[in-house]
This record gives sequence, structure tokens and C-alpha cells, in this order.
Amino acid sequence: MEKYPDHETYAKLYLRFYNPVSTRDLARTAEASGKTILDLCAGSGRLALEALHQGAEKVWLVEQEKEMVPRNLYSNTKITTSIGRVEEWMEWFIEKKKLFDAVVCQQAINYWLNDRTAGLVAGVLKDGGAFVFNTFNQKPSGKPAVREYEIEDKKFVETSWLVGDTVHHVQVREGMAPHTTSFQWLSTKHLMNILTPSFLVTVKTYGKTSVYRCVKKK
Repeated sequence: MEKYPDHETYAKLYLRFYNPVSTRDLARTAEASGKTILDLCAGSGRLALEALHQGAEKVWLVEQEKEMVPRNLYSNTKITTSIGRVEEWMEWFIEKKKLFDAVVCQQAINYWLNDRTAGLVAGVLKDGGAFVFNTFNQKPSGKPAVREYEIEDKKFVETSWLVGDTVHHVQVREGMAPHTTSFQWLSTKHLMNILTPSFLVTVKTYGKTSVYRCVKKK
């Protein structure tokens, strides 16, 4: 049975989630040109590569799942790749006084952002640096929602539902072990409460997705 997750499967599965906010849009919002970038929950490195394409000087990529990172990223001299938990790496950056011009996260903020980690993001940013991310802005249903779809002749079924403030998600594909995960529902109000102590926050809404640009207060 195939191991899951992996970067090739995820690239196909989650392509539909990048719109209407593309990887290019997020890199532009981060104003990547000439900057040192920290990409958190970076997955396949798509945002890191786009930031480099837009002129970033250097990108440090952090991802918890080793299988999500393509091997060729390790040979890219402008990318440093680290495997592990977001908060542990930010604590290490702060200890080593390693600061970045911008921190970015595409479609994964709900796995790790809270009051404490928002403070850690501020701690790894230079004064005036930007924290840029996107997330869904409509509260999920408390009743299980089932979706079926097909990618390259392979059928997928996924179910998601909200219990309290936690979204539970199960994805099944023939020939692959079920993949289960959970993440937090973060309302706009809750995000603003977390972020405004350390950042000046602007939000742009694109349908069901919102993009946050959070500039570290000096």
C-alpha cells in the first residue's frame, strides 16, 4: 500500500485550493524580491520556489512531513530545508538570532497558529517584516460533509466536519491508507485577537479565502 502523504499526490489533490489566491499572489503580497523568507508548513516548496522566482535572496523551508518535500529542493543552493515542527524551529531561530524579512504560510495556518506561536513569528521577523498567509474564512459545518472526486482515474472520498473549534478531516483513496488530520477553525475575529498585539494587520477577501498581511510593529 502506498505511503501517504507525499508531495506528488498533494500537488494534485490541493491544486483546487490555491484558487482564487495563487502561490504567485502570496509571494507578491510578501514582496519577496530581495528578501530572506521563512516558509512555514511549506509542503512541496511551491511558495518557496515562487518567492525565488520573484527575486527572493534566500528561503528557509520548514515542513513536518519529510515525504512532502521533493528531493531536488535539497540541492537548491538558495533553499535551506528543515524537517520538524513549526514552533520548535521558530524557537531555534530566536535562540540563534536568525531573523527574516518575511514569514509566509500557504493554506496551513490552521495547523499551528495560536497566541504563543504568533509571538514566535514576531520573534523571527525583523522590525517592519511581514507575516503573510491565507486561510478559509467560512465556518465549516458541524455535520459531516462528504465529497467525491476523481484525479487521473483515481477516485477519492473525503469527509470533514467541525466539532467545537476543531475541523476533522478524513481522506480515502483505493490502494492508499486513509489519511486523517485535524486543524483549528480560526475566525477573522480570533485571528485579529491573536495578531494585533504584535502586528499591523490588513486583510483581503477572495470568496471563501482571505489573505492576511501582518507587518511587525516596531
